[in-house]
Amino acid sequence: MSHYSAEPPFREALSEARQTKGLEFSWEPIDAHVSNAGDMAYVYGKGRVKAPDDTVSFEKYVTIYVRKGDKWKMVLQMRNAIG
Repeated sequence: MSHYSAEPPFREALSEARQTKGLEFSWEPIDAHVSNAGDMAYVYGKGRVKAPDDTVSFEKYVTIYVRKGDKWKMVLQMRNAIG
């Protein structure tokens, strides 16, 4: 999936979070699949969040995309804590 677009509220929230001093995100995809028709895909994996107070939490995630023309659009992302 070379290109995707996220809805403005998600994009804005992520951009704002990235500006928070001391807040760090990282994601590690485990696997991804594209439908036979090539119009839908999902990726799942693990994530790590380090808060400004140095608290670290781990999560797992799944993100679903649909193809709109030549771009992938995120339609759903679910995350929950590990442990």
